[in-house]
Amino acid sequence: MLDYVFVNYGLNGSYLVHKEAFIQAINIVFKKNKKILLDSEIEILFNNENSNVIINASYLILSESENFSQITNFLLNSIKEVVKFLIGVEPDNICLRYNGTKKNNLNYKKR
Repeated sequence: MLDYVFVNYGLNGSYLVHKEAFIQAINIVFKKNKKILLDSEIEILFNNENSNVIINASYLILSESENFSQITNFLLNSIKEVVKFLIGVEPDNICLRYNGTKKNNLNYKKR
């Protein structure tokens, strides 16, 4: 299985975006948002044509006072934006697993 997306642009242009580029971009989304914590490894799956990705990740919200809907929508939109920047289209699917609210932030390290 190939670990990249093949992107065509123009008549004679193409480029590859490797799995690690998606992981790095999505990690930046999590690191920039101080209200959430990545709670799993980011899983990147590729469609059969290697033209798009499916993203799986788990996250925690760091404060009970935060608005779940706003944070989740911001996270989804931010991930869509970085993928679209890399390959020109939104990902085929994003699966974010909400693992609850972290009560004691001292025991968790940002991934």
